[in-house]
Amino acid sequence: LEEIEALRLKREKLLKEKEKIFKLSKKGEVELKKLEKERKKLSDEVISLNSKKESINRQIIELDKTQKRAILEFQKREEEFQRELKVYNFNNEEEFLNAKLSEREFEELERECKELEEKYTRVETLKNSTKKRLEEERSLNLSDKTLSEIEESKRDIEDKINNIQKERGSLEKELNIDRENREKYQNKIIELEKIEKEFEILSKLNSMIGSANGDKFSKFAQGITLDQLIYLANGYLNILNSRYELKRSLSNNKSLDIEIMDSYQGDVIRPVTTLSGGESFIVSLSLALGLSSLASQKISIDSLFLDEGFGSLDNENLEMALNALDTLKNRGKIVGIISHVEALKERISSQIRVIPNGDGTSSIKI
Repeated sequence: LEEIEALRLKREKLLKEKEKIFKLSKKGEVELKKLEKERKKLSDEVISLNSKKESINRQIIELDKTQKRAILEFQKREEEFQRELKVYNFNNEEEFLNAKLSEREFEELERECKELEEKYTRVETLKNSTKKRLEEERSLNLSDKTLSEIEESKRDIEDKINNIQKERGSLEKELNIDRENREKYQNKIIELEKIEKEFEILSKLNSMIGSANGDKFSKFAQGITLDQLIYLANGYLNILNSRYELKRSLSNNKSLDIEIMDSYQGDVIRPVTTLSGGESFIVSLSLALGLSSLASQKISIDSLFLDEGFGSLDNENLEMALNALDTLKNRGKIVGIISHVEALKERISSQIRVIPNGDGTSSIKI
Protein backbone atom coordinates (compact mmCIF):
# COMPACT_ATOMS: atom_id res chain seq x y z
CA LEU A 1 0.00 0.00 0.00
CA GLU A 2 2.87 2.40 0.74
CA GLU A 3 4.39 1.70 -2.67
CA ILE A 4 1.01 2.20 -4.31
CA GLU A 5 0.46 5.43 -2.41
CA ALA A 6 3.91 6.68 -3.46
CA LEU A 7 3.18 5.83 -7.09
CA ARG A 8 -0.24 7.47 -6.84
CA LEU A 9 1.26 10.69 -5.43
CA LYS A 10 3.89 10.67 -8.15
CA ARG A 11 1.21 10.15 -10.78
CA GLU A 12 -0.89 12.97 -9.34
CA LYS A 13 2.17 15.22 -9.47
CA LEU A 14 2.79 14.32 -13.11
CA LEU A 15 -0.89 14.84 -13.95
CA LYS A 16 -0.91 18.24 -12.21
CA GLU A 17 2.22 19.27 -14.12
CA LYS A 18 0.66 18.05 -17.34
CA GLU A 19 -2.57 19.91 -16.59
CA LYS A 20 -0.60 23.08 -15.76
CA ILE A 21 1.38 22.82 -18.99
CA PHE A 22 -1.79 22.09 -20.94
CA LYS A 23 -3.56 25.12 -19.46
CA LEU A 24 -0.56 27.38 -20.17
CA SER A 25 -0.37 26.01 -23.70
CA LYS A 26 -4.09 26.56 -24.28
CA LYS A 27 -3.91 30.03 -22.78
CA GLY A 28 -0.87 30.87 -24.93
CA GLU A 29 -2.55 29.51 -28.05
CA VAL A 30 -5.74 31.51 -27.38
CA GLU A 31 -3.74 34.68 -26.71
CA LEU A 32 -1.55 34.00 -29.71
CA LYS A 33 -4.57 33.49 -31.97
CA LYS A 34 -6.15 36.67 -30.65
CA LEU A 35 -2.98 38.73 -31.14
CA GLU A 36 -2.28 37.07 -34.46
CA LYS A 37 -5.78 37.96 -35.66
CA GLU A 38 -5.34 41.58 -34.54
CA ARG A 39 -1.84 41.75 -36.01
CA LYS A 40 -3.04 40.27 -39.29
CA LYS A 41 -5.89 42.76 -39.47
CA LEU A 42 -3.60 45.74 -38.83
CA SER A 43 -0.90 44.26 -41.01
CA ASP A 44 -3.38 43.81 -43.84
CA GLU A 45 -4.50 47.42 -43.44
CA VAL A 46 -0.90 48.65 -43.40
CA ILE A 47 0.04 46.48 -46.35
CA SER A 48 -3.04 47.61 -48.28
CA LEU A 49 -2.38 51.28 -47.56
CA ASN A 50 1.34 50.95 -48.19
CA SER A 51 0.69 49.04 -51.36
CA LYS A 52 -1.74 51.64 -52.64
CA LYS A 53 0.51 54.45 -51.54
CA GLU A 54 3.57 52.88 -53.10
CA SER A 55 1.67 52.09 -56.28
CA ILE A 56 0.41 55.66 -56.58
CA ASN A 57 3.79 57.09 -55.65
CA ARG A 58 5.47 54.86 -58.15
CA GLN A 59 3.00 55.90 -60.81
CA ILE A 60 3.47 59.57 -59.97
CA ILE A 61 7.22 59.22 -59.88
CA GLU A 62 7.19 57.25 -63.09
CA LEU A 63 4.94 59.81 -64.76
CA ASP A 64 7.10 62.66 -63.50
CA LYS A 65 10.18 60.87 -64.71
CA THR A 66 8.57 60.12 -68.03
CA GLN A 67 7.40 63.70 -68.36
CA LYS A 68 10.80 65.02 -67.39
CA ARG A 69 12.50 62.61 -69.71
CA ALA A 70 10.15 63.64 -72.47
CA ILE A 71 10.71 67.31 -71.77
CA LEU A 72 14.42 66.81 -71.49
CA GLU A 73 14.38 64.75 -74.61
CA PHE A 74 12.41 67.42 -76.41
CA GLN A 75 14.68 70.15 -75.10
CA LYS A 76 17.70 68.10 -76.00
CA ARG A 77 16.42 67.52 -79.46
CA GLU A 78 15.46 71.15 -79.74
CA GLU A 79 18.91 72.23 -78.60
CA GLU A 80 20.54 69.77 -80.91
CA PHE A 81 18.33 71.00 -83.70
CA GLN A 82 19.27 74.58 -83.02
CA ARG A 83 22.91 73.69 -82.78
CA GLU A 84 22.71 71.81 -85.99
CA LEU A 85 21.02 74.75 -87.61
CA LYS A 86 23.91 76.96 -86.57
CA VAL A 87 26.43 74.39 -87.62
CA TYR A 88 24.91 74.29 -91.06
CA ASN A 89 24.41 78.07 -91.15
CA PHE A 90 20.62 78.04 -90.82
CA ASN A 91 19.20 81.01 -89.02
CA ASN A 92 15.92 79.37 -88.20
CA GLU A 93 13.83 76.32 -88.78
CA GLU A 94 12.10 77.83 -91.75
CA GLU A 95 15.35 78.11 -93.58
CA PHE A 96 16.06 74.51 -92.66
CA LEU A 97 12.66 73.35 -93.86
CA ASN A 98 13.14 75.26 -97.06
CA ALA A 99 16.39 73.54 -97.55
CA LYS A 100 16.39 70.39 -99.58
CA LEU A 101 16.23 67.42 -97.20
CA SER A 102 15.86 63.82 -98.13
CA GLU A 103 12.44 62.26 -97.85
CA ARG A 104 13.71 59.69 -95.41
CA GLU A 105 15.21 62.23 -93.03
CA PHE A 106 12.09 64.31 -93.08
CA GLU A 107 9.81 61.34 -92.37
CA GLU A 108 12.04 60.20 -89.57
CA LEU A 109 12.00 63.58 -87.93
CA GLU A 110 8.27 63.88 -88.33
CA ARG A 111 7.74 60.45 -86.86
CA GLU A 112 9.83 61.29 -83.83
CA CYS A 113 7.84 64.44 -83.24
CA LYS A 114 4.61 62.56 -83.39
CA GLU A 115 5.87 59.96 -80.97
CA LEU A 116 6.95 62.63 -78.53
CA GLU A 117 3.60 64.34 -78.73
CA GLU A 118 1.71 61.07 -78.25
CA LYS A 119 3.93 60.10 -75.34
CA TYR A 120 3.38 63.47 -73.70
CA THR A 121 -0.38 63.09 -74.12
CA ARG A 122 -0.32 59.62 -72.55
CA VAL A 123 1.76 60.89 -69.66
CA GLU A 124 -0.66 63.73 -69.00
CA THR A 125 -3.64 61.38 -69.18
CA LEU A 126 -2.02 58.85 -66.85
CA LYS A 127 -1.02 61.59 -64.44
CA ASN A 128 -4.55 62.95 -64.27
CA SER A 129 -5.97 59.45 -63.85
CA THR A 130 -3.49 58.69 -61.06
CA LYS A 131 -4.33 61.89 -59.21
CA LYS A 132 -8.02 61.06 -59.47
CA ARG A 133 -7.45 57.54 -58.10
CA LEU A 134 -5.34 58.93 -55.26
CA GLU A 135 -8.13 61.31 -54.28
CA GLU A 136 -10.65 58.44 -54.40
CA GLU A 137 -8.47 56.26 -52.16
CA ARG A 138 -8.03 59.10 -49.69
CA SER A 139 -11.80 59.70 -49.60
CA LEU A 140 -12.38 56.05 -48.53
CA ASN A 141 -10.67 56.81 -45.17
CA LEU A 142 -9.82 53.12 -44.45
CA SER A 143 -8.31 54.01 -41.06
CA ASP A 144 -8.45 57.04 -38.78
CA LYS A 145 -4.92 56.31 -37.61
CA THR A 146 -1.87 57.83 -39.11
CA LEU A 147 0.73 55.71 -40.79
CA SER A 148 3.15 56.22 -37.91
CA GLU A 149 0.52 55.10 -35.39
CA ILE A 150 -0.28 52.01 -37.45
CA GLU A 151 3.42 51.18 -37.75
CA GLU A 152 3.85 51.64 -33.99
CA SER A 153 0.87 49.33 -33.30
CA LYS A 154 2.35 46.86 -35.71
CA ARG A 155 5.67 46.92 -33.83
CA ASP A 156 3.87 46.40 -30.49
CA ILE A 157 1.96 43.45 -31.90
CA GLU A 158 5.14 41.98 -33.33
CA ASP A 159 6.82 42.32 -29.92
CA LYS A 160 3.90 40.53 -28.26
CA ILE A 161 4.01 37.81 -30.88
CA ASN A 162 7.74 37.36 -30.33
CA ASN A 163 7.20 37.04 -26.56
CA ILE A 164 4.39 34.53 -27.08
CA GLN A 165 6.55 32.60 -29.53
CA LYS A 166 9.30 32.43 -26.88
CA GLU A 167 6.81 31.29 -24.24
CA ARG A 168 5.33 28.79 -26.66
CA GLY A 169 8.79 27.46 -27.44
CA SER A 170 9.43 27.00 -23.71
CA LEU A 171 6.10 25.20 -23.28
CA GLU A 172 6.76 23.01 -26.29
CA LYS A 173 10.13 22.12 -24.81
CA GLU A 174 8.46 21.12 -21.54
CA LEU A 175 5.84 19.14 -23.46
CA ASN A 176 8.57 17.33 -25.35
CA ILE A 177 10.32 16.52 -22.07
CA ASP A 178 7.00 15.30 -20.63
CA ARG A 179 6.36 13.24 -23.78
CA GLU A 180 9.80 11.68 -23.52
CA ASN A 181 9.25 10.91 -19.84
CA ARG A 182 5.85 9.37 -20.61
CA GLU A 183 7.38 7.21 -23.33
CA LYS A 184 10.22 6.32 -20.97
CA TYR A 185 7.86 5.35 -18.15
CA GLN A 186 5.06 3.96 -20.33
CA ASN A 187 5.48 0.45 -18.98
CA LYS A 188 5.49 1.75 -15.43
CA ILE A 189 2.39 3.82 -16.14
CA ILE A 190 0.58 0.71 -17.46
CA GLU A 191 1.72 -1.22 -14.40
CA LEU A 192 0.63 1.68 -12.18
CA GLU A 193 -2.82 1.75 -13.79
CA LYS A 194 -3.14 -1.97 -13.14
CA ILE A 195 -2.08 -1.49 -9.53
CA GLU A 196 -4.49 1.43 -9.20
CA LYS A 197 -7.39 -0.80 -10.24
CA GLU A 198 -6.40 -3.29 -7.54
CA PHE A 199 -5.85 -0.42 -5.11
CA GLU A 200 -9.32 0.91 -5.91
CA ILE A 201 -10.87 -2.33 -4.68
CA LEU A 202 -8.63 -2.44 -1.60
CA SER A 203 -9.29 1.23 -0.89
CA LYS A 204 -13.05 0.70 -1.08
CA LEU A 205 -12.74 -2.33 1.19
CA ASN A 206 -10.48 -0.33 3.53
CA SER A 207 -12.98 2.54 3.68
CA MET A 208 -15.68 0.06 4.69
CA ILE A 209 -13.96 -2.21 7.20
CA GLY A 210 -10.26 -1.27 7.32
CA SER A 211 -8.40 0.38 10.22
CA ALA A 212 -4.93 0.34 11.75
CA ASN A 213 -5.84 -1.77 14.78
CA GLY A 214 -8.45 -3.92 13.05
CA ASP A 215 -11.34 -2.76 15.24
CA LYS A 216 -13.28 -1.40 12.26
CA PHE A 217 -13.57 -4.88 10.74
CA SER A 218 -14.35 -6.44 14.08
CA LYS A 219 -17.04 -3.81 14.68
CA PHE A 220 -18.39 -4.47 11.18
CA ALA A 221 -18.60 -8.21 11.86
CA GLN A 222 -19.92 -7.71 15.38
CA GLY A 223 -22.48 -5.25 14.01
CA ILE A 224 -23.90 -7.95 11.74
CA THR A 225 -24.21 -10.32 14.71
CA LEU A 226 -25.61 -7.52 16.89
CA ASP A 227 -28.28 -6.74 14.29
CA GLN A 228 -29.35 -10.39 14.32
CA LEU A 229 -29.31 -10.46 18.13
CA ILE A 230 -31.43 -7.29 18.34
CA TYR A 231 -33.89 -8.77 15.83
CA LEU A 232 -34.28 -11.95 17.92
CA ALA A 233 -34.38 -10.02 21.23
CA ASN A 234 -37.13 -7.73 19.91
CA GLY A 235 -39.23 -10.81 19.25
CA TYR A 236 -39.08 -11.72 22.96
CA LEU A 237 -39.33 -8.07 24.08
CA ASN A 238 -42.57 -7.73 22.14
CA ILE A 239 -43.97 -10.60 24.23
CA LEU A 240 -42.61 -9.29 27.57
CA ASN A 241 -43.35 -5.61 27.01
CA SER A 242 -44.56 -4.33 23.62
CA ARG A 243 -43.89 -0.74 24.69
CA TYR A 244 -40.18 -0.98 23.91
CA GLU A 245 -38.11 -1.95 20.87
CA LEU A 246 -34.34 -2.33 20.76
CA LYS A 247 -32.37 -0.32 18.19
CA ARG A 248 -28.73 -0.27 17.20
CA SER A 249 -27.05 3.15 17.63
CA LEU A 250 -26.54 5.09 14.39
CA SER A 251 -23.56 7.00 15.77
CA ASN A 252 -20.26 6.05 14.11
CA ASN A 253 -18.29 5.94 17.35
CA LYS A 254 -21.08 4.04 19.15
CA SER A 255 -22.06 1.59 16.43
CA LEU A 256 -22.13 -1.35 18.90
CA ASP A 257 -24.29 0.45 21.47
CA ILE A 258 -27.92 -0.54 21.99
CA GLU A 259 -30.65 2.06 22.34
CA ILE A 260 -34.33 1.74 23.22
CA MET A 261 -37.33 3.10 21.29
CA ASP A 262 -40.30 4.01 23.48
CA SER A 263 -43.62 3.74 21.59
CA TYR A 264 -45.48 5.41 24.51
CA GLN A 265 -43.43 8.61 23.94
CA GLY A 266 -43.80 9.06 20.20
CA ASP A 267 -41.15 6.45 19.28
CA VAL A 268 -38.41 8.53 20.90
CA ILE A 269 -35.05 6.78 20.95
CA ARG A 270 -33.02 7.01 24.16
CA PRO A 271 -30.16 5.16 25.90
CA VAL A 272 -30.96 1.97 27.76
CA THR A 273 -29.45 3.60 30.87
CA THR A 274 -32.65 5.64 31.20
CA LEU A 275 -34.71 2.48 31.93
CA SER A 276 -35.88 1.64 35.42
CA GLY A 277 -34.66 -1.46 37.24
CA GLY A 278 -37.62 -3.56 36.19
CA GLU A 279 -37.50 -2.32 32.62
CA SER A 280 -33.76 -3.05 32.49
CA PHE A 281 -34.41 -6.60 33.66
CA ILE A 282 -37.04 -7.10 30.95
CA VAL A 283 -34.65 -5.79 28.29
CA SER A 284 -31.77 -7.90 29.64
CA LEU A 285 -34.01 -10.96 29.71
CA SER A 286 -35.01 -10.31 26.09
CA LEU A 287 -31.36 -10.03 25.08
CA ALA A 288 -30.51 -13.23 26.99
CA LEU A 289 -33.32 -15.07 25.29
CA GLY A 290 -32.29 -13.62 21.92
CA LEU A 291 -28.71 -14.65 22.56
CA SER A 292 -29.82 -18.19 23.34
CA SER A 293 -31.81 -18.27 20.10
CA LEU A 294 -28.83 -16.85 18.19
CA ALA A 295 -26.45 -19.42 19.60
CA SER A 296 -28.90 -22.27 19.06
CA GLN A 297 -28.66 -21.73 15.29
CA LYS A 298 -25.37 -23.65 15.36
CA ILE A 299 -25.26 -25.05 18.91
CA SER A 300 -28.13 -26.68 20.75
CA ILE A 301 -28.80 -24.80 24.03
CA ASP A 302 -31.39 -26.67 26.05
CA SER A 303 -31.14 -24.80 29.36
CA LEU A 304 -31.37 -21.23 30.63
CA PHE A 305 -30.58 -20.04 34.17
CA LEU A 306 -31.65 -16.65 35.48
CA ASP A 307 -30.04 -15.41 38.69
CA GLU A 308 -32.12 -12.78 40.54
CA GLY A 309 -33.61 -9.68 38.94
CA PHE A 310 -37.24 -10.65 39.47
CA GLY A 311 -37.45 -8.60 42.66
CA SER A 312 -37.36 -5.36 40.63
CA LEU A 313 -40.50 -6.28 38.65
CA ASP A 314 -44.02 -5.28 39.45
CA ASN A 315 -46.75 -7.89 39.33
CA GLU A 316 -47.70 -7.13 35.71
CA ASN A 317 -44.13 -7.30 34.38
CA LEU A 318 -43.41 -10.36 36.54
CA GLU A 319 -46.40 -12.13 35.05
CA MET A 320 -45.29 -11.28 31.50
CA ALA A 321 -41.74 -12.51 32.22
CA LEU A 322 -42.97 -15.79 33.62
CA ASN A 323 -45.29 -16.27 30.63
CA ALA A 324 -42.31 -15.81 28.30
CA LEU A 325 -40.33 -18.36 30.30
CA ASP A 326 -43.25 -20.76 30.11
CA THR A 327 -43.18 -20.37 26.35
CA LEU A 328 -39.50 -21.40 26.34
CA LYS A 329 -40.35 -24.33 28.60
CA ASN A 330 -43.05 -25.47 26.22
CA ARG A 331 -40.47 -25.40 23.41
CA GLY A 332 -38.38 -27.95 25.29
CA LYS A 333 -36.03 -25.60 27.13
CA ILE A 334 -35.06 -26.17 30.76
CA VAL A 335 -35.41 -22.83 32.56
CA GLY A 336 -33.82 -22.38 35.97
CA ILE A 337 -34.62 -19.36 38.14
CA ILE A 338 -32.55 -18.38 41.18
CA SER A 339 -34.56 -15.90 43.26
CA HIS A 340 -35.87 -14.94 46.71
CA VAL A 341 -39.18 -13.61 45.41
CA GLU A 342 -42.06 -15.34 47.24
CA ALA A 343 -44.43 -15.00 44.28
CA LEU A 344 -42.20 -17.29 42.27
CA LYS A 345 -42.54 -20.06 44.85
CA GLU A 346 -46.27 -20.17 44.24
CA ARG A 347 -45.95 -20.02 40.44
CA ILE A 348 -43.16 -22.55 39.90
CA SER A 349 -44.11 -26.13 40.71
CA SER A 350 -40.68 -27.79 40.37
CA GLN A 351 -38.31 -26.26 42.95
CA ILE A 352 -34.95 -26.82 44.56
CA ARG A 353 -35.01 -25.08 47.91
CA VAL A 354 -31.83 -24.21 49.84
CA ILE A 355 -32.68 -24.19 53.56
CA PRO A 356 -30.16 -22.73 56.09
CA ASN A 357 -29.42 -25.03 59.04
CA GLY A 358 -28.34 -22.21 61.32
CA ASP A 359 -24.78 -23.45 61.81
CA GLY A 360 -23.38 -22.09 58.60
CA THR A 361 -24.52 -25.03 56.55
CA SER A 362 -27.57 -25.55 54.38
CA SER A 363 -29.66 -28.42 53.18
CA ILE A 364 -31.40 -28.92 49.85
CA LYS A 365 -35.01 -29.90 49.44
CA ILE A 366 -36.46 -30.92 46.05
